[in-house]
Amino acid sequence: MEDRGISVSALLAQGLEFRVTHADFTYRAAATYGDILEIDTHVTARRASLRFHHLIRKTTERQVIVEGSATLVCVDTRGKVVRLPASLLAVSEERALTQHTVNTNTVANDRT
Repeated sequence: MEDRGISVSALLAQGLEFRVTHADFTYRAAATYGDILEIDTHVTARRASLRFHHLIRKTTERQVIVEGSATLVCVDTRGKVVRLPASLLAVSEERALTQHTVNTNTVANDRT
């Protein structure tokens, strides 16, 4: 969301938090050390929730590794469900699609 001009840290500073209410992922194939993966994320928004649709695949073969989604609800600091700010609703209207490439070799080395 940062690449769409929405700062999660700024939302947190405004007293908005996000809680995962549902996650569903299906693993289709293995990724191995050194694979370059492409991560596509599509965001849809409703009044008080965001749903992230993810598709992870090997860049070279276009083979799907994982697909799934996660739904997050927007709450205030007391945990009460609140409406999303207009800026987040606009992201969904844009049909925001982000794409990132990750080298599993780099990720593995960063964790050691």
